Amino acid sequence: MAIVLSTLLIAALFNQLRRRIQHAIDRRFYRAKYDAGRTVEVFAASLRDKVELEQLTGRLLEVVQETMQPEHVELWLRNPSAQK
Repeated sequence: MAIVLSTLLIAALFNQLRRRIQHAIDRRFYRAKYDAGRTVEVFAASLRDKVELEQLTGRLLEVVQETMQPEHVELWLRNPSAQK
């Protein structure tokens, strides 16, 4: 019984230590870590205020750059008047 209890205690302590180390690493290297749901909500709320296409595309590119941090961002828009 003592072996089982000591094993559970060590496992619990190790898990707590692992979480603290992981949190420190995340804070150090992934400072701009984001919550995707929250990011979409904030972006959707900002869309209500914008009417100009240039403002909308600019804000969309900013959000993508901030959250995913790609090397290159490009947005292609289809011209609705140029139908086949």
